[in-house]
Parts: sequence; structure tokens; C-alpha cells
Amino acid sequence: MVKILVFQDVSKTYDLGLGKKKLPVLFDVSFSVNKGEVFGFVGPNGAGKSTTIKLILNLIFPDKGRIEVFGKNPNDVEIKKKIGYLPEIPYYYDYLTPYELAWFSGKIAGLDDALIKKRAEELFTYFLFEAHAKKRIRELSKGNAQKAGIIATLIHSPEFLILDEPMTGLDPIGRKLVGDMILKLKEEGKTIFLTSHILSDVERYCDSIAIIYEGRIKFFERKENLLKSGESLEDIFCDVIGLKRMQDVK
Repeated sequence: MVKILVFQDVSKTYDLGLGKKKLPVLFDVSFSVNKGEVFGFVGPNGAGKSTTIKLILNLIFPDKGRIEVFGKNPNDVEIKKKIGYLPEIPYYYDYLTPYELAWFSGKIAGLDDALIKKRAEELFTYFLFEAHAKKRIRELSKGNAQKAGIIATLIHSPEFLILDEPMTGLDPIGRKLVGDMILKLKEEGKTIFLTSHILSDVERYCDSIAIIYEGRIKFFERKENLLKSGESLEDIFCDVIGLKRMQDVK
């Protein structure tokens, strides 16, 4: 099985500045993501998810351990063209239109104008977004701004997608379209790293699931084995973080 992403005994500590204590965030984190799978990465706020994504993208660097993306160091320039990243809290220039954002993203990835136009038209049509393509991003609702970000992420048809809370702000139709797109991309052989606080979405779309808590991987399993165990992801998540479930409260 080809590994698109490998973390091996990765630790990360933030230096908060002169005279301040260092903040350890990740502790010997190990997991891998296979080519063509949807990998669910879940955990409570502050567990280390964002730090993990920054390490994948080479925005920060590990204190120790090994990280490989497409079998190479994350700082390799060529692999960056193969990655699409949707941040949880994106910041876009609000005077741009969604079409301009898509064009800008396509250009960064090395696409020519004709291919950008073709891909943009396909994506705007799929997401029922044509009417908003030429509006300023600042004029859009939160859900429509999220769609603009998703389109910009997908414009260059990346082989490896990092989707950080992609359902944020979406209405039921938008959630259905994004969910179906995730499954379509998987059928095309794309690899997806998905974070979500919606555990039912993780169970629905993901092939492998890891739970991170307090900077450590507490659970890492194939979904098929999870189903065989008879436990739900919610049950396992609650057990990992020590949270009582409703049926346990008396």
C-alpha cells in the first residue's frame, strides 16, 4: 500500500518567547495515510490538529521525528503542487470574487487560463454557485464564502487534499454536495485528510480514523474494524477524552 503521508514519532514544542515556558503540543505522534483513502483526524479543540496540519504543509517544523509527504520531505517544492488545502478559518481578500480567487489559486498551481476557466465552470456549476461567482467575497454569507474556498482548493485537481472542517457554515444542500464530492474524489483515486467535529461525517466518509487528544494519538484504526467492534466513533471518542455519554449520566 502506497503511503501518501507518514508521521513517525513526531513531537513539537512552541517557544513562547524570552523568559516564557515552552509549550509542548505533540508527543511522539505516529500515523500514516494510504493513497486513495479518506483519513479522518479528530480531536477536541487544542488537541494538536492544527499543529499537525501546519507540519504537513511545512509551515512549522518538528522538534524530532520523521514526516514524509509523497515519500519526500514536506519542504520539497514539487509536492506542494499536488496538495490542496482548505483551512478551518480561511482569510481571503474580501474584494476578490470567488472566480478571481479560483483563478489566483489555479495560477499558483501552474494552470493555464483555459484550464482554469474550464475547471472553474465545472465547479461553480456543481456547487450551484454560478450566481455568486462574480460577487465580492465580503458580500457572501459564511456558507457561500466556504464554497468559494472549497472551489479554490479543488481548482487544480490536487492528488492530496487537506480539508479542515469543510462543512463549516454550509446548509444541508451544501453539506450534501461537499459529502458527495468527497466520495467522488475518492473514486478518482485522490487522498483526503479530513478533520471534522461532526463525528457522524467522519464515520460516513472516512476509511481510517485517528483520534488525537492532548497531543497524543489515542486511537488509530480502519473503519471496517471499528464497525466489527460494534462501537460507534462517538462512544470511542467519549472514552478517549473521558467524557460521560448521555446514557451513562444518572
